[in-house]
Amino acid sequence: MSFVKISNEQHDAFVSSLKAGQYNLLLGAGVSLDSENSIGKLPSGTTLRDELCDLKGVSKNKSLQKVFALLSESEVDQYITKRFSGCTAGATLSTLSTFVWRRAFTWNIDDALEAAYRLKGAKQKLVTAHFRDDYNDERVLSDLLLVKLHGSVTHASKGYVFARDEYIQVMKENSPWMTVLSQFLTNGIQKYSSRKDNWCRSSGILFRFRVGSVEPKAPGIRVEVLLRARSRMVGF
Repeated sequence: MSFVKISNEQHDAFVSSLKAGQYNLLLGAGVSLDSENSIGKLPSGTTLRDELCDLKGVSKNKSLQKVFALLSESEVDQYITKRFSGCTAGATLSTLSTFVWRRAFTWNIDDALEAAYRLKGAKQKLVTAHFRDDYNDERVLSDLLLVKLHGSVTHASKGYVFARDEYIQVMKENSPWMTVLSQFLTNGIQKYSSRKDNWCRSSGILFRFRVGSVEPKAPGIRVEVLLRARSRMVGF
């Protein structure tokens, strides 16, 4: 069932769970597309790949992972770290920060979400974890743990994960955060399948806030769903 076509009962359950901070977020590149920095709007994965292919003079048929592997250390700093640093949060991330979440996982390396949580309307204080960091999930609900699965421009020295060989190395290192995410993904799918009539009450489910070329209207639709939900969250 499409998220925007859930029943009134499911919507009420979603609102209840949302207000209680029971949902985990999984964020992809599209969620930052309306954010920007001094260079301009943040690029999608495809746009970034094309920019890097032009830089290295290679075919745009190459994957982002392959062209990233061609970058020198100075090029990573110039075209990756600086390209995604010093962001101003767009409407999408600004809206997300006005809700209470259980945890957040992101594939994005930019600091746009960090900027969103510095805004006056943010409901939680952001606590970030790099994929190489040791596991530590002890906190209160007023803190939101943000796990940066591909690395972060705010901790560039710890490295990024884009290239295939780097993915393999991270898996060999048994990254605790990758393991935690895989468990949430598995549990979320199981709960969604087994509790179709009451899936919004399953606290382990990941609320996947993703935007891509397949669903170009998804950001507006999902922000609208959140805003509609908030209008029914009396006293929130």
